[in-house]
Amino acid sequence: MRTRCKIPIIISTLFIASLIGLTPGQAANDHFDMAMGNIINSYLVIRQKLAQDSLEGIAAEAEKITQQCQMMEKMHGEHPKRLPEAHKKYEMIKETAGHAAQLTQGDIKTARKHFVGLGRPVIKYVAEFGQPNNVSGELFNYHCPMYPGNWLQEDQNMGNPMYGKRMPKCGKLVKWSDKKQAEPADMSKMKHDMSKMKHDM
Repeated sequence: MRTRCKIPIIISTLFIASLIGLTPGQAANDHFDMAMGNIINSYLVIRQKLAQDSLEGIAAEAEKITQQCQMMEKMHGEHPKRLPEAHKKYEMIKETAGHAAQLTQGDIKTARKHFVGLGRPVIKYVAEFGQPNNVSGELFNYHCPMYPGNWLQEDQNMGNPMYGKRMPKCGKLVKWSDKKQAEPADMSKMKHDMSKMKHDM
């Protein structure tokens, strides 16, 4: 019921935005930014829990992410793909849904695997479009070479969510200007591509 109530509010807000001079693209972009900000806020809570070797509360945050994705799917359906930036933002938000749904489908090892997957579109979004306004504080991008993978956190008191208390300080701060490491590679795609190359050889 909660999700159904929010969707008309978003659409009506877009109508109001058009009356005060915002283009449909600007209004859609603003709503995608807000949705990603909400996703990041849940992501940060999950990061803290995994860094503490805990699964407590992760299911609730994963559900919040799923709800944001569902609302943006509805709104995206109201706006054509001719708005390229808004569509690209939507695709990144959509990518978070699958990993959020899998966060609670196994043990903490499974949760960590899907947390890394969840982080890829989140980090790419921030690297390309900047930090959403509804995320308080500065976001820091860390890279763990052992896992490997990147994660975001809201301070510089490093807490590695991939290894938790076993190796809490395994990682290094990545500058957002360093595009090669700021936007994490899709390791599953890389492995698939390498396997295909070996097969072709």
